[in-house]
Amino acid sequence: MRFAPFAFENSTGLDSDAQLYLNAVTTAGGTYTSNQSQAVNQLFIDLKSNNLYTKIQALYPFVGGTAASNKFNAKNPVDTDAAYRITFSGGWTYNASGVTANGTNCIGNTHLVSTVDLLDYNKHYAFFNRQTSPNSTGWDGIWDSAGTGGVFGCNLQTGGQLSLGLNFLSGTLGTIPNYNGTFIGSVTGTTNNKFYKDGSTFYTRTPSVSAFNHSLNFYIGSMNVNGTTQYYNNNKYGFYAIGTGISTTEASIYNTIITNYITTSGR
Repeated sequence: MRFAPFAFENSTGLDSDAQLYLNAVTTAGGTYTSNQSQAVNQLFIDLKSNNLYTKIQALYPFVGGTAASNKFNAKNPVDTDAAYRITFSGGWTYNASGVTANGTNCIGNTHLVSTVDLLDYNKHYAFFNRQTSPNSTGWDGIWDSAGTGGVFGCNLQTGGQLSLGLNFLSGTLGTIPNYNGTFIGSVTGTTNNKFYKDGSTFYTRTPSVSAFNHSLNFYIGSMNVNGTTQYYNNNKYGFYAIGTGISTTEASIYNTIITNYITTSGR
């Protein structure tokens, strides 16, 4: 797949879906700059032109600077659990750069259910982290039984290490060059699980993995462990998305789109 060139906002106005999202942000009391508006518009254009938009179930650009404006799933900016709006609780910080967890009590419940909305062998998460010093015990995601069950999420450890769960429990996978940047985990089959850092393949798992056993909501800022919140992180999120599985080529394109969004929005 070839990356489609960026096309900036023109006289025809904003992408209609981007406009709906920005309208929801404004209605909720959020504010944004013209650069942020342009960045959101371009994000929608690029995801659509590169056939990634349909692979995303929940899209969180984190615009507006408040909990009320940051909660919206940009693909369906309705204030309901069924629309995958985030329910924030705990000591989150909200500003023009996104949302920041405090590593102590933050929960971002996306209301995406592991066995209903996320298929066992066809799913991905993608996020941009601005944190340079993550705490070692913090995770995002879902874990159906701590220590033994399936897990779908990510842990960035102090000391330059990375732990990853993609339908399985894994230990440390290796040293990453830095903590900030784009992180993508994708499951596209029982024996095809990959993790990407800034668009490049960082880890591949080929042994067969198991399905999830419980209906759990996907969390950011912490992990939903069989209905109990654990492993709080202190990540600084500038972008988050969750959806169906993507290929290695798509991960590279996805990274370019996310990076462009972060840069254009001034994050």
